[in-house]
Amino acid sequence: MKLTTTTIKKPREKKKYIFTVILSVSVALITVMNFFPKNISEKADNRDIQKFREIVQANIYEEIPMHVIDKYYDLIGIDAMLDVIEENPICHLHGHNIGKAVYRRTQDLAESFHICDDRCTTSCFHGVLMERFHPDNGTHVTMEELKKVTYEICNEENSSHTVPPGSCMHGIGHAAMFLADYNVQEAMTICSIFNDSVEQFQCATGAYMERDLYFGPEDAKKENFYPCEDSEYPAACYMYRVKYLTGKNTGEEIAQKCLDIKDKDEEVGCFYGLGYAYLLDIMEDPQLITSLCNYGTQEDHLACIDGSVGTIGIVQPDKAKEICTYVPDDEFKHCLKAAEKGTKFVEPNPHMYPH
Repeated sequence: MKLTTTTIKKPREKKKYIFTVILSVSVALITVMNFFPKNISEKADNRDIQKFREIVQANIYEEIPMHVIDKYYDLIGIDAMLDVIEENPICHLHGHNIGKAVYRRTQDLAESFHICDDRCTTSCFHGVLMERFHPDNGTHVTMEELKKVTYEICNEENSSHTVPPGSCMHGIGHAAMFLADYNVQEAMTICSIFNDSVEQFQCATGAYMERDLYFGPEDAKKENFYPCEDSEYPAACYMYRVKYLTGKNTGEEIAQKCLDIKDKDEEVGCFYGLGYAYLLDIMEDPQLITSLCNYGTQEDHLACIDGSVGTIGIVQPDKAKEICTYVPDDEFKHCLKAAEKGTKFVEPNPHMYPH
């Protein structure tokens, strides 16, 4: 199938990089969060807070080293650190190590969840899970134990924290990937222990995000959308893979690459990644979605909308609804649902989940 629609310009490199490295959220991220800066803790020394702020700003594209987190945990405290990183709405990557530090000190999941709550798009919460299940902490976790603990912490009826189940399962996915020593197939096997296909998908988004954080650029050098070919959860994988094509290809060229994929499930997943890769550009120019999400079949259109509007809806639902006014009438209802609830809570596209 060849494309005849208008060529889409390449996204701005810097904005694309900021989004694809940190925001994901995540792919990883599944609920509407409060992105306005919170009041800086009055107990902390303002000079130390400013020094920490400067470190965060200098490492905007990278994780803050654990030794730095430990130092400022003692100097300014957890609340002040979270306040500082939340001054930038794209703070997800910085929250992981803060959550790890919280669990290292408390050694208690319930207390750690209470401390982190839903701060910084639940990334602090994700860090707690990452530390709890990391094999380096000397604890061996079996699959049955992981399933049991997951039910206890991700089930709304059992849990006292405010993190929604989808985001909780995303955090479990991070743990699954490093429990599998970053082997994709083994990580997907871990995610498959959950009975619900949506839970499996949410777990997969966290697993693929975890791999992308450490092996993304290396994976991107390989051909055929590695490691997404033959994935049971193609959208979860392509959401972190397609972004690496934007530097050398237009949106139209990427869409053609998606259409050239022989497997329909992977094709749809690729369009999900296409929408995700252009998220910031669509936020800046909402009309872009009219042409970007107009390639292939309607299933491809909706997946592209889910990847872009569904993700925007997690953090800026009003903006996402505005973008929906630019999609065709027969796709508006689906778009609006994605904008209001976030893509992980939309009626699932049958090609995005395992059969």
